[in-house]
Amino acid sequence: MSSQSITPLGRKIVIAILGTTLLALVLSFVLNLIPTIYAYRENAADRARAQAELMAASLVAAVDFDDAQAAQENLETLSLVPSVTGAAVYVGKGAPFAAFGVAPRHWGRKQLWVDSNISSLIVSCPIASQQPEAVVIVAVSLEGQWGVLKVLF
Repeated sequence: MSSQSITPLGRKIVIAILGTTLLALVLSFVLNLIPTIYAYRENAADRARAQAELMAASLVAAVDFDDAQAAQENLETLSLVPSVTGAAVYVGKGAPFAAFGVAPRHWGRKQLWVDSNISSLIVSCPIASQQPEAVVIVAVSLEGQWGVLKVLF
């Protein structure tokens, strides 16, 4: 009395095993994806911090001598970095002293500071000049993180 067909109890066991296996695969994919995105964002934040610090050091003379044209030229060198969407120099509160691309708004921070959201980073870095309120703010796009995901798929 052997039957080759799967009994209703056998179907339930097969479905339970298949469901558990699929859940484990999806969970392992998600758990491997999260550290990849986190590492990309941390690397992008470190690069943006370094770029902002270098830009702040190069803007000291332009801010001290009140030379907006020189500050503008310094900011335009960021066009060589494809992920930078904009930058601005603020001296005190108000309008930007010089800007490149889409000028990020002034956050009122006077120390090195990084803010991020789902698709961009904003880095604020003080300029060591005679102007105590001088700060450079750099906006960086994180669209490359989605390119990393496309490679995984």
